[in-house]
Amino acid sequence: MAVAPSPSKDQVRAAQEALTALGFGQLKPDGMMGPGTRRAIEAFERAKGLPITGGLGAGTLQALQANP
Repeated sequence: MAVAPSPSKDQVRAAQEALTALGFGQLKPDGMMGPGTRRAIEAFERAKGLPITGGLGAGTLQALQANP
């Protein structure tokens, strides 16, 4: 089984900014995957019908980028 690459700090920062803009929390865009960021990702995944991972996999990143 292949191990998925970890998201870059820039990807995490962009995701934090997008999650905040979409109303999934008030996240500090620091590029770190802390518990608040994981909770916001889980809430976003739940709202979009994605598998709940709490991580920034390809599907979650793509869904975040597709939102205005």
